Amino acid sequence: MSSVIDYKKCPRCGGVMYYEYNCRTGEEFSVCQRCGASYGMNEKTSYGRCLIWFKRGAGQSFSLAEPVNNKIKKWYRKQMKRDDVDPDRSYLMAWDPDEEEVKLIYGTDPGLYEDEF
Repeated sequence: MSSVIDYKKCPRCGGVMYYEYNCRTGEEFSVCQRCGASYGMNEKTSYGRCLIWFKRGAGQSFSLAEPVNNKIKKWYRKQMKRDDVDPDRSYLMAWDPDEEEVKLIYGTDPGLYEDEF
């Protein structure tokens, strides 16, 4: 399998969007690390993005399938209390469709494309 990986500016929030192109199949996939917008074979509505960074040097990042609510906030706060989690490198972002902007709920905003590149 051969893939090309790059980073682009998210058209929705201006954040850093991970982009992957599979040279064998011609499939493309991209996901914003800030607002969770994704484009590819199966486009889904995203309500934000979460990153749980572990002290061992790896993280788990995922887009939210539902709006940020008290249940999600409670879950996130519980994760930040774990001994193996680095709360300084973790974050929870929410996409506000009414205002068409991303909002920081917890942690540090991962930043805009222009800030990174």
